[in-house]
Amino acid sequence: MNADEFWFLIDEAKSKSSKVADIPKLVEKQLFEPELEQIADFAAWLTTYLNLAHDRRLLLAASIICGMISDDSFTYFKCWLIAQGRSTFERALRNPDSLAELSSFSGQNGELPLLENLLYVATKPFTEKSNGYSPGELELALPHWKAPVGTRLGRVPMASGDFWDGDKRKLEVLFPMLLQRFPQDK
Repeated sequence: MNADEFWFLIDEAKSKSSKVADIPKLVEKQLFEPELEQIADFAAWLTTYLNLAHDRRLLLAASIICGMISDDSFTYFKCWLIAQGRSTFERALRNPDSLAELSSFSGQNGELPLLENLLYVATKPFTEKSNGYSPGELELALPHWKAPVGTRLGRVPMASGDFWDGDKRKLEVLFPMLLQRFPQDK
C-alpha cells in the first residue's frame, strides 16, 4: 500500500459517512479485504501521518479549538484531522489556521474533534488475517515485512524552538481565523 492508497481508504470512508465518528469502522471494514502486508502498510502510513502532524502549530490550533489538550487528546485530534481527508490534512500542515474554514468540528460523540478509534482500525483485520497475532507482534506475523518507502515508524519528538512564547497577542497573528471562530477568554 502506498500513500495514495492509504488516503483513498480514508477519503472513501469519509465519503460514505455522514459522521466523522463512523469513519474508523468504515476503514476497518475496508481493511478486511487486502492482504496482511497491506494492513501492516496502512498502520505504518497512519503512524507516519500522525508523526507529520506532531507539530507545535497544530498543537496550538488544537488547544484553541478544544481548550486544554493533553498528549493523548492531541493524538486523538491528529486522528480526527487525518479522518478529514488528504486535502484538509495537507492544508492544515501548511497552515493550521485553515482549520477555521471547516464546517464541522464534531468528534466521536458530537463532542470535541477527537477520534481515538482511528488508532485501532488495523487491529481486528490484522489479528484475523494473521491467525491471532496482534499488530504489536508484527515481526512474528510478518518476519520479512518492510515498512513502505516514505513511512517513518515510531514516535518523533515535537520540534523544539521558540515558536510561541506564551504571549496570547501573538496567537492573534498566528491564528486569526481560528480565534475568530473560537474566541478565547481574555
